[in-house]
Amino acid sequence: MSDLPAEIKVWFSRYPIDYMGTWATTRYPAEAVTYVPKADAEAAVALALEEAADLHAKLWRETSAYKESQIRALAPASGVAKLAALRAERDEWKAVSETLSEMQAGEYKRADTLAAELAAANAREAGLRNFVEDFAAAKIDALRFPRPLSPEDEPDPVVDAEEVWAWQADARAALAQAPAPTEEGGGVAYREIFIEKPLWFGWKLCQYWPAEIILKHPSRKRGIYIKAPWYVTRDKTRWEAADGGFYLERTVNPKNERGFRLLTIREWPEARKYVRRFTYTTRYGDMQTATLTAYRERVREVFHWLRWLPFAGLDGDGLIIEFTEEMGSERDSWKGGVIGTSQTMLPGETVAQSIDRFLADAQAKHRWDK
Repeated sequence: MSDLPAEIKVWFSRYPIDYMGTWATTRYPAEAVTYVPKADAEAAVALALEEAADLHAKLWRETSAYKESQIRALAPASGVAKLAALRAERDEWKAVSETLSEMQAGEYKRADTLAAELAAANAREAGLRNFVEDFAAAKIDALRFPRPLSPEDEPDPVVDAEEVWAWQADARAALAQAPAPTEEGGGVAYREIFIEKPLWFGWKLCQYWPAEIILKHPSRKRGIYIKAPWYVTRDKTRWEAADGGFYLERTVNPKNERGFRLLTIREWPEARKYVRRFTYTTRYGDMQTATLTAYRERVREVFHWLRWLPFAGLDGDGLIIEFTEEMGSERDSWKGGVIGTSQTMLPGETVAQSIDRFLADAQAKHRWDK
């Protein structure tokens, strides 16, 4: 049962109703009467009588003891008990609030300390980096001493110049491996992959990754895509039918007038289905049982510039998998478990072997668990 509201506003009205609303309404006339739970009302009465007794004690000290007790006795026992419980709860929450305030102040102080330590560490790192950079870039010349004729002619015991040069080489290698600080003062500076260069007559060259270039012009809605010779395209998707044959997706699932394909292999009525009942145990020990349905599709992978050749490229098979139940530790949660996935088949592997490998790998790695 849900908690009742702390108070209810009641007023007289007649049809048509002038004021309407929900439990949280604030639209009520000035003559409205407030009703509160009986326990709260008795506690309020006890508090009022207690304050009246204290006020009487201050004003009439000579007779306060007797009349004060009489005033306090007017309060109902249940109201006095309710008032005592409310005060105990108030004191408890006050203690908790003070404790949380102390903890928060301590966390703020700790955060300030850590920030100061981090700033000092960054300053030390910057100074050390500057020193190493200067040392690595310094030009150190050395004179090679001839072999001394006597012990008195032995040079001072200083570090050999070749050893210093070796130290410089180590410093340069360390600087080359260490990530350079960014403008924000830390982290790794990554090279931007996106390249945009203006061309003639309003054209613009955009390169999003090494294997694809796009030529754009303000007058065109779509750019001109230019693929590199090593760009690999996946095309000629074929679905396996119940008769064992493979049929091109564009043939059995043509595009509609808006350019969309309405079916997936799971919705194709002629698709061949591989069904398997299996049991999966989560990392937390929960055992789950469901039915797996797999659909086989075949896709050609070919270099983009050779896609026009009918016999170019290699075919690869894969499985589209769906479950009858949610799988994994997130089952029946707000997020939900896994209901579908896919699997790449190995060369020469049968569908049954691929499903066995898929289930064994999922169980060994707890792939569907959080």
